[in-house]
Amino acid sequence: KAAVVALEKELGCDIEKDVTDTIYSTKCRKLVNELEYSKICFVRTSYGYYFVAIDMLGNVNVIFNRYD
Repeated sequence: KAAVVALEKELGCDIEKDVTDTIYSTKCRKLVNELEYSKICFVRTSYGYYFVAIDMLGNVNVIFNRYD
């Protein structure tokens, strides 16, 4: 959630409500159980969904997909 909120604030996204009100769910899982760095999060919102992952350098990678 924090990555999505920070990204939208930095981009100046104009949304109708506070961004935290539009986030419906967040689920994180490892793609490969033995590898901690394979963890990815799925953040579902009212307007689309995000995939959020942290790479081995500590960078946060965010991919957004709209529902339309």
